[in-house]
Amino acid sequence: MGVILVAYERESEQVALEKLLVPRGHRVVKATNGLEALDAARREPPHAVVSDIVLPRMDGFALCRKWKQDERLQSIPFVFYTRRHDDPKYERFALELGAERFLSRTEQPEALVKVLDELVAAAPAPAAAPAKANNATVKLQALDENSVQRSEAAERAQQALALATERAQQVQARLRNQIGELESTNQRLASGEARFRRIFESNPLPMWIADQATGGFIAVNDTALTAYGYTRAEFLALKGAALLEASPASADSGGTVTHRRKNGSTLQVMLASRPIEFDGRNADLVSACDLTQYVAEERKRLERAQEQALSSRTILEAVSDGCWVLDSEGRILEVNEAYCRMSGHAREELVKTPASNIEQQSAEDLKAARKASDRYEATHKRRDGSLMDVEVTVGRIDSGAGDTVLVIRDISQRRREASAQRQEQKQQEFLIDLFRQSESFDESAIVRRVVEHAAEMTDSPLAYLFFVHPADKTISLVAWRDRAKAQTIMANAEPRQMARMSVFAECVRSRHATSSNDLTWKPQPDGLPDLQRYVAVPMVDGEEAVAVLGVANRDAGYGEADQRALSALSDGVWRMLHAKRAHGQTLSSLQRTDVALQGMIDALLALSEKHDPYTAGSARRVAALAVALGREAGLDGERQHALRVAALLHDVGNVAVPPSILARPGPLNEAETALMRSHVEEGTKLLANIDFGAPVAEIIFEHHERFDGSGYPRGMKGEEILIEARILAIADVVEAMSSPRPYRPALGIDAAIDEINRGAGVAYDLHLATACTRLVRQHGFKFPE
Repeated sequence: MGVILVAYERESEQVALEKLLVPRGHRVVKATNGLEALDAARREPPHAVVSDIVLPRMDGFALCRKWKQDERLQSIPFVFYTRRHDDPKYERFALELGAERFLSRTEQPEALVKVLDELVAAAPAPAAAPAKANNATVKLQALDENSVQRSEAAERAQQALALATERAQQVQARLRNQIGELESTNQRLASGEARFRRIFESNPLPMWIADQATGGFIAVNDTALTAYGYTRAEFLALKGAALLEASPASADSGGTVTHRRKNGSTLQVMLASRPIEFDGRNADLVSACDLTQYVAEERKRLERAQEQALSSRTILEAVSDGCWVLDSEGRILEVNEAYCRMSGHAREELVKTPASNIEQQSAEDLKAARKASDRYEATHKRRDGSLMDVEVTVGRIDSGAGDTVLVIRDISQRRREASAQRQEQKQQEFLIDLFRQSESFDESAIVRRVVEHAAEMTDSPLAYLFFVHPADKTISLVAWRDRAKAQTIMANAEPRQMARMSVFAECVRSRHATSSNDLTWKPQPDGLPDLQRYVAVPMVDGEEAVAVLGVANRDAGYGEADQRALSALSDGVWRMLHAKRAHGQTLSSLQRTDVALQGMIDALLALSEKHDPYTAGSARRVAALAVALGREAGLDGERQHALRVAALLHDVGNVAVPPSILARPGPLNEAETALMRSHVEEGTKLLANIDFGAPVAEIIFEHHERFDGSGYPRGMKGEEILIEARILAIADVVEAMSSPRPYRPALGIDAAIDEINRGAGVAYDLHLATACTRLVRQHGFKFPE
């Protein structure tokens, strides 16, 4: 098999072909663009190449052209295998470039493998690599068996000696490490003992060491001597019980105790004790923290707190908002009268009650909220069971008990207003979005979206829309949405007399919203579910109600907020529907105008062809080439349309030229030529007062001008001539030479293109002439039959 070069942009397609070809014995070389494929082939020519059409940097067609121009590669088969271009014209173009095969990806992969096998088999086989010369074999003399055994024994002994030596070295290294560790440990112990003594002596807290067996003091630091007023010898002569103000039984080594100084004054200290070994004896290392000043300050603070507690009630009652005082466990210690009025609870019902019984959150969540922020929002339960939205401001009391003050403000009204604003904003966003999409939506799609939004906006199980016909005083159901149904129902109901639709008659008559919270079921015709609670609002156009939008059957009653929201929605929707209908009427009028204009163009074209039957069909062929050339030159769709109309009518002025001149087989004299050229001005005059939405008449007037100024009727030059007229000039010449005339046979499109190229940059725009050549010779343009 052979080497296959695969040129595909996507790695997934390369891998798919590799999995297809490698099992068949082929080796696959991959390239992601045309330039890379060409470079790889020139370095190592493959047996065949498989390429996509769409490639970056150099597409498949350009790669094929370069491939077949390369002397080393042109004999190597080139195969297109693509899914994007299955039109026959692409296959013709590929084969014209020299490709051996063009396969569509719709064919089975085995078809590609079969083609490659055939092409590779037909290619000349690579030259075989030269065979290597065989090395001569030298036979060695056999060794003596005893010699071999002695050699093996010596080798084993040497290995055992080396192993023993290595183990001895390892043991010696471990011993050295252990000796080093022992020496380091001794040094650490010595330095640790010295460090302990330095820390003990220089510690700012009073410290001493007491013998566990005797209770006497073994050591004491200078700070303790200063604090208690003893000399070192006096202190070491004492026992621990001698320092206590109270009896020894009241002392607590882990708590706060009262000690007596040498001068009789007392100290409030907190003792901390830890057992240690000191000078070979079991002892306790004791440190004392002097809390005398702290205890005095704490006593004063408690006295102040008691004084503050006496006035706290007065302070709470002075606050206009509700107030709670909570302890560290979240229980209500105090509450003011403002909160009692707000919630309906009595003070006795709230004091000592957990706050979580009132706030609709767990105690853990409330604690976390108060810790995370000084202000949060919550929901409180009133005494009657109703809920109110509150804003809570947290203040912490510096009492040491963890008490908290909460200032509570009722924000239910503020939340209702914010909710109304959000709903209004959401409705505005819905109307804006619906307006943006209204051009692509028909009226039924708009109605469906409005009914669904009305149900969602009011949280209603049922929403509906009626159209009113004021002229005959009837009303018809258009659409309704039931939550139990999968989708909105578009009704096709017959109009009913308004008098028979009592639920909606008042809404239509008064042109105001109507509602009812009556729980009685009201049967409805035309498949609309029965109504219970409902609200309906009219869509008003001028002085007439033209539609009714409503919702119904919600568990909660409907109020003024629901009426306002639905009314705002209905007003916006009706303006949209009214504009949609007016736009539809305008489009219909424009379509009729377009049809009439096209009919006029066809009539003028038919008149021109009837006057000059020898050129019948010529205008349509010129139009086909002109539009294709305009597209190639980058004109937008609107200018291409104007070019098409101008091409269809470019010879309409021939009606002013006698048929005998138009059909004359021989050359024209000067007067006849002038008369023949007058068809440009005659055509322009004929079309001058017709509004085509584009300069069609001017394009026709200039289509016989030439780039170098040699044309007529005004001798314009270069870009003074409209680009549409320059395109039409080339298309007219190519079609005229490609078609038969009374005075000569058809010369063919190749001769026409040659003529255009000879005049490129002189009589014709160079860029447009090049584009026309590319369009015909590369893209395969052909005139329609």
